[in-house]
Amino acid sequence: MFVLLLSLLAFSQVPEALPKWELGAGYFYGDIPDYPGSEESTVRAFPVPYFIYRGDIVRADREGGLRTRFLKGTMYELDFSFAGAFPANSEDNAARVDMPDLDWMFELGPQLRLFLLTDLNLRIQLRFPLRAVFATDFQDLNHRGYTFSPELRFSLPQFPFESQILNFSYTHENASTELHRYFYDVVPAYANATRPTYRAKNGHMADTYSISLVSRYKRLAVFTGMSVADHSKAENLNSPLLTAKYTRSFFAGFIFSMYQSEEQGQR
Repeated sequence: MFVLLLSLLAFSQVPEALPKWELGAGYFYGDIPDYPGSEESTVRAFPVPYFIYRGDIVRADREGGLRTRFLKGTMYELDFSFAGAFPANSEDNAARVDMPDLDWMFELGPQLRLFLLTDLNLRIQLRFPLRAVFATDFQDLNHRGYTFSPELRFSLPQFPFESQILNFSYTHENASTELHRYFYDVVPAYANATRPTYRAKNGHMADTYSISLVSRYKRLAVFTGMSVADHSKAENLNSPLLTAKYTRSFFAGFIFSMYQSEEQGQR
């Protein structure tokens, strides 16, 4: 799963006065596994819109994509966050040939964030998002269970240079039975000699380690990064559809902020 691109693309890193909103566009390139635990990946390349809104309640920024803040304190924040995932064509994936395609997915739900350190040169956060998952082919919408994926994030503003920010994160991904079955179930109708029937169960999905670097040049931002997902302790490691114990994602791109408001926003 990927967190909405917005959370990677926003690039305000320094404690200066910031516009309340920004509007722009850019381009994203990524090589991403077809689904969690798939040994096959798909290259995604497309233009992306860029919008930042720094309101006191509703926000769209690099701290977590689009979200609504309900409670805010010096060391904590409770908000409503979103995430999503790309679809996968089963005919292009050897493990899923002749099975139904995987649809576009999105997640939404509450998130508690704890600010362990907010130093100018180092920020450490713990995030506890609990989200409901839905899949859609833009004709039907289906509930696919829930995720709970605690995350530890380190951010180094102005590193290695003043106009850059380096991010590290570790996420412990867990999901309910419905989502695991969506990815890893093999019912008798789709079983064959190399793909035996399998009934998935809830639990641990992956441990994901990510790194990203965002470089700012006035209104232009260039970003790159990668993540490694460890499925070796996944609850459904024995599914014939979980074909890789370790998967990697790579991404890069740029954003240009074309319009910025004169009004200042909330940090």
